[in-house]
Amino acid sequence: MFASFGRISTTSIRIPLPASVGSILNPSAIPSLHLQIRPATKKSSGGTSNGRDSNPKHLGIKKGDGSYVKPSQILVRQRGTRFHPGLNVGVGKDWTLHALAYGRVVIHYDLARRRKIISVDDGSNSLNPVTTRTQSQAKQMLADSIDIPKYMSLDAVGRYKYVLEKESINGSRRSHSTMNYISSHTTN
Repeated sequence: MFASFGRISTTSIRIPLPASVGSILNPSAIPSLHLQIRPATKKSSGGTSNGRDSNPKHLGIKKGDGSYVKPSQILVRQRGTRFHPGLNVGVGKDWTLHALAYGRVVIHYDLARRRKIISVDDGSNSLNPVTTRTQSQAKQMLADSIDIPKYMSLDAVGRYKYVLEKESINGSRRSHSTMNYISSHTTN
C-alpha cells in the first residue's frame, strides 16, 4: 500500500467500481481504478539557515549631503569602496569614511573616473564647482556637449576618443599618463 522512493513516498489506493452480480462471486473480477497519491514534501513554514545568530552590520551613509560634521565623525560605513574619499575625508581599515575637518558634507560624482566621491567642504573654497556635481548632472553635461551627427559618423575608437576629448573640455581630471596610454594604444 505504501511505497517509498528515497525521500518521496507514495500511497496507492484502489477504488472499486460498480460490478455486476457475477463479479460479486468472483472478487478478482471486480474492475478497479488504481490511483497513486503523492503527499506534499515542501516545508510549510519559511525558515532560513542564517539570520538567527549573525549580527547586523549597520552599513550605509551616516551623514548625508549638506550635513555639518566634526573631525572623526563617520560619514559612510561600507564594504569595499562604493564611495571614494575626497577632500578632508579619511579612510579606515574597514573602508569606513570619516571627516578630517569641520565642515559640510558634499557628495559628488567624478565622470572621468566614474566614482562617487564624498568630501567635506571646510569653507576655504577648496572644492572646484566643476567637479562637485551629481552623477546625472555630469552625464547630462557630457551629453549636451556631444555633436550627434559627428559622433555617429565615427567608428568605435573615434567615438571613444571624441568622448574623452569632450570630458576633458568639461573639466574632468583625467591624468596625462592615462590620456597618453589611450592615444598610444588606439589608432584612428
